[in-house]
Amino acid sequence: GQLSPRLGMIYLLEAHRHYRVSWQRGFRGAVGVQFSGGFVQDGLMSQNNFAALNAIATTEADFDYDGIAANDNRQLSLLKPEVLDSLELAYTQRGGNYLWQNTLFFNTTKNIIAAEANGYETLQYGDQVGTDSVGTWNGNWYFQNQSGQLKQWGLEVDAIWKFDTWQFSGSYSLVKAISATDNLAGIYSTASDHPIAFPEQMIKFQVVRNFETDFGASKLHFNGLYFHDFYSPTDVKLSGSATFNVGLVQQLHWLEGLQWRMMINNLFDNDALYPINGTGNVEGSEGTPSIEGRTTSIELSYTF
Repeated sequence: GQLSPRLGMIYLLEAHRHYRVSWQRGFRGAVGVQFSGGFVQDGLMSQNNFAALNAIATTEADFDYDGIAANDNRQLSLLKPEVLDSLELAYTQRGGNYLWQNTLFFNTTKNIIAAEANGYETLQYGDQVGTDSVGTWNGNWYFQNQSGQLKQWGLEVDAIWKFDTWQFSGSYSLVKAISATDNLAGIYSTASDHPIAFPEQMIKFQVVRNFETDFGASKLHFNGLYFHDFYSPTDVKLSGSATFNVGLVQQLHWLEGLQWRMMINNLFDNDALYPINGTGNVEGSEGTPSIEGRTTSIELSYTF
């Protein structure tokens, strides 16, 4: 088991203004296949078979891929949860038609989980190590905790403003690495300590307008996300990008409970790459095409 404690203190300056200081801990456990093994032929080894691999660590397992098992004595360990400790300092101010919040945070991540692998001197695809098979590439892979720590600091600014039938909201976030152990490069940071797997800077906004039409009460909303230039696991700087969505919702007058909505996602059909992380051979791993192309959806619903 693993606990996620949180301690905090709020200091009220006035009814509409306050400071907050908090410390919290979160964790990430192993994926489910860590305990069940991989799919046929992929070579993923469950931790139930770590002891079987450790038993042949110096006679068969080749951890440094030099073709010789006897010159390394690597031993696999059972996984511990990856742990993140976060200290936050925040200031919040509320008014009749606005909300403004600033948060400064410092994160420390340890026991970071990453994939590792080994080859063999003579074992080949299909041979057994415990109850798992050697993969088609004549090796096995598994998850292990990494030594060292990653330290980061960041800033988040959020604001909401309401005016008549309009509502404007937006946020800005910044994340920077303070330090990272060299062996962690490619997991959450590059060799030059730039964060990866997520953008260093991101801006989000949303505009909403409520209005009446002959058909019924309506809501038009437009939102967007922009992420700044980011770094790949190979420490290459790539251009950021922006994605926008627009939608309309109407409650129809002529039948209570009837509503229709239209949504256009990725309005300008953006196909830019998004940040990823990676270890091992990361040549060409500059980003992922994770943003779906432009889609339009129309829904009709009735509540009774």
